[in-house]
Amino acid sequence: MERIVLYLVFFSIIYCYEFVHASDCDIKIVFKDNEDVKIADCKNKGLTFIPQDLPGDIKVLDMSSNRLRMIVNNSFVNYKYLQELFLRQNQLHYLFKKSFQGLHKLAILDMSENILNLSEVYSAELFHPIKNLTKLDIRSNMPQPIEVDTDYNYPDHAFGILTELSFLGIDMMPLPYFGSGFGQMTTITQLQFESCYLVRLSNKTFQGFSSSVEQLTLRNCRLHFVVTEDNALLPFPKLHVIDFSGTFMHLKHALQLLHPYRNTKMTTINFGHVSDVSIDRADIPYVLTITVDIMKNLKTICVENLDLSENGIVDYEPGSLFSFNHPKCLRHISFKRNRFMLFSDKNLNEIQIFFSKTVKLKSIDYSYNAVNYVMKNSVTSNSDLNCSLHSCVILPKSLEKIYLSYTIANTFPIIYLIVPKNNSLIYVDVSYSNSNIAILILQIRVETFISNGGDYSFAWNQLKRSSYNTLKTIVWKNADKMMQ
Repeated sequence: MERIVLYLVFFSIIYCYEFVHASDCDIKIVFKDNEDVKIADCKNKGLTFIPQDLPGDIKVLDMSSNRLRMIVNNSFVNYKYLQELFLRQNQLHYLFKKSFQGLHKLAILDMSENILNLSEVYSAELFHPIKNLTKLDIRSNMPQPIEVDTDYNYPDHAFGILTELSFLGIDMMPLPYFGSGFGQMTTITQLQFESCYLVRLSNKTFQGFSSSVEQLTLRNCRLHFVVTEDNALLPFPKLHVIDFSGTFMHLKHALQLLHPYRNTKMTTINFGHVSDVSIDRADIPYVLTITVDIMKNLKTICVENLDLSENGIVDYEPGSLFSFNHPKCLRHISFKRNRFMLFSDKNLNEIQIFFSKTVKLKSIDYSYNAVNYVMKNSVTSNSDLNCSLHSCVILPKSLEKIYLSYTIANTFPIIYLIVPKNNSLIYVDVSYSNSNIAILILQIRVETFISNGGDYSFAWNQLKRSSYNTLKTIVWKNADKMMQ
C-alpha cells in the first residue's frame, strides 16, 4: 500500500508538468466508416501520464511508444467517446481497478509490448467499464518463466466479462490452464499467442475456450520442443486458419494435429519451420522424407494457402506430397528452404497431373533449395511440344508468381518448365540461383523479372522473343554475364 501511495505522489508531480505539455499531441480528423473521426496522436512524446487537456470528442487515442508505467483510476473519464485506445510499447506494469472508468464505447484496446503480468494485474473489476470490447491485444508482456513444469492459471475471472470480444492476443505460458471464464467469449473468432513459452499442447489446453474460434496463431514457441497430442485442436471445429510457423513441434506431429479437419475447407495452414535441426531423434528425424501416412490428414483438406517451408524435407514418396484430394482449392504453396527435388523421374508424371488439376494456383515458392539429381529415366509430357529429348512439366495457366531464388537444382537430363499460352504469369524471381532447369514461357506477360546475381542470358533469351512489352520492373544486379 505504501508503495502505491509513493507512486501516486511521484506521478502527481509529473502530471502537472505533462498537463501543460499535453498540447504536443497531434489532433487530426480522418474520414472513416462514413463519418469524421477525431484522432489524438500522442505517439513517442516521452509522456508518463495520460494527458487531460485533449478534445473531449476524440474517438482514437494513440499513446504508443511513451514512458507510461501505470494507468491510475479515472485516467480517461474526459474521453467518453473514445473507441480505440493504443498503449503499446510503453513500460506499463500496473493497472488500477478503475483505470478504464468511463470508456463505455471503447471497442479496441492495445496494450501489447509492455510488462503487465497476467498473474498480478488483471483484477475482476478492471474490464467492467469496457465489457463491450471487440479487440484486446496484450501480447508480448510476459517474461520468460523460470519454472516450466507447473500449471499456469490464467485470470479468467477478469476476462470472462468480455463477451463481445472477437480478437484476443495474449501470451502463452509453458503449461497453460484457461478456466471456464474464457468459454464465455462466445463471439471470439481470432486467437493469437505471442511471447510463447509453450512446452505441451495437450487435448485439454484449449478446452476452456468457445468453439467460435476460426483463426488460431501460435508462432515461435521455441523455449522447448512442444509435445503435442493429436486432438489438441478438437475444441475448435470452425478453424479455417492455422499458423504455427516457427513453433518447434516437428512437421510430422504438426500434420497429425489436422485430424479433426479431415474433409473440411481451410484458408491457411502455415507449418513453416515447425521442424528444426535441434529436433533430431530417431522417431522424428530432422532429415525427413514425406510419406503417404504423414500426408493422410492434409491430403483430404481443401486448403487455399499451404506453407511447409524450412522443415528438413529431402524427399517424398509417390502418392504423398502432391496427392491432394482437392488440388483445385490450392492458390499458394511454399516449399522454400527444404532440400528435395521438386521434379524427379519417379514423380514427374505425378506432379504433372497435380499441376493440371490446380486450376486456381497463383504462386509457387521453391526458393532456398539445393539439390542435384540424375534422372534414371527420360520422362516425356503429353503436350503438343517436342519433349522427346527432355523431360517437360507444363505449369498451370493460373500461376501468377514463381519464386526460385537461391536455388541450386542441377538435373541430368535438363527439365523444361513450360509456361503455356494464355498464362497469368506476371512475377518471376530467379535471383542467385544456379540451375539448369529451363523455363520456357510461350507467351510473355511478365511484369516483374528479378535475376540478381544470375546469368543475364536466360532473361534476355526469354524476353527478346516477346512481341509486346509487358514488363514494368526488371532487376538485374550483380549478374555474371552481359547481354549478347
